Amino acid sequence: MPFGPEAIEKLRRVLPHDDGSIPTGDFRLAAVLVPLYVADGSVHVVLTQRTHNVRTHQGQVSFPGGGWEPQDETLRETSLREAEEEVGLDPDDVEVLGVLEDLPTAVSSFRIRPFVGVIPHPYEFVHQAMEVAYVFAPKLEIFADETLRRTQTRERDGHVFEIYYYDVDGAMVWGATARMLVRLVEILG
Repeated sequence: MPFGPEAIEKLRRVLPHDDGSIPTGDFRLAAVLVPLYVADGSVHVVLTQRTHNVRTHQGQVSFPGGGWEPQDETLRETSLREAEEEVGLDPDDVEVLGVLEDLPTAVSSFRIRPFVGVIPHPYEFVHQAMEVAYVFAPKLEIFADETLRRTQTRERDGHVFEIYYYDVDGAMVWGATARMLVRLVEILG
């Protein structure tokens, strides 16, 4: 499975573009940016470790992102605004390649739209200390290695689903973030 510059080209070709729609329903809307960059011939993915000061998902590893706000014309705008607020990523430095499928979260009742983008490297991230404890960028290929993935099966409201877990240098990547990463590497496979 290729995880070098050719992966960015493949994502550019195959990911669907966002139609700009704002879904309706009984959930809270959110959007995240899945920032990728190429360094030393490998694709890296930018992740954040959230602080315990945030309202939801305290201490968890996530992508830069957050809740849709009425002034956001699109969820794409939400993802870029939140990435700028959380890690100092200038929207002009992001080439949005496309989107992954909307992802519901069971516990917090969010419906998340993940936008996959490529950014320059090196990049000087400036994280918002109240929300983000630190920023790190493992190689994307880690999430394609099934020997590094732990899986649990859970049931909620009569629905059975799998939860993926990865230990990335002591940071636990799991839940919606891990599901998005698994989907991304499936697309590349």
